[in-house]
Amino acid sequence: MTDLTSYDLMNAAARVAVLMDEAAAAAAELDAERVAALDAEAISLLDALADALPEKLDKLRAVNVRLTAEAKMLREEEKALAARRKAREAGALRCKTLIAGLLEANRDTGADPKIQTDGHSYWLQSTESVKGPESAETWPERWQSVKVSPDKRAALKALKGGESVDGFELVTTEGARWR
Repeated sequence: MTDLTSYDLMNAAARVAVLMDEAAAAAAELDAERVAALDAEAISLLDALADALPEKLDKLRAVNVRLTAEAKMLREEEKALAARRKAREAGALRCKTLIAGLLEANRDTGADPKIQTDGHSYWLQSTESVKGPESAETWPERWQSVKVSPDKRAALKALKGGESVDGFELVTTEGARWR
């Protein structure tokens, strides 16, 4: 077995477990020939795993480190792009404010409040919006909206503390670590 993929290695390890179970069953039936054949296949797979696994782990770790570094770099680029976007939005707002100021000044001189250029029309338009206290708690309840979201941290603490709630359970997962 050469150039085993990660999936090949996982399948080989799973196959070894199956072979062990089958060998135990064959031994219980006193089928020495079958036990020997299953043991030979298991030993072959274990040898291949012993040869390929360390190198594969190192290669996968290297890929993981690279991808993690790229993700961090992209996160920093996202922050920089967000700052640039905000600056552009502020610039666009400033341009719109200047246009409105020019149109207001033109209207205040008694000129036509609508201006036509070769490619565009400009005018002032009134809109309405609500201005109220910043704190939502001071608004009338009928004008408030509530967003409900799960508090997984509190649930984890409660379940670890022995609390039991239908439909909820502690789930343990395993993940790879390295130094």
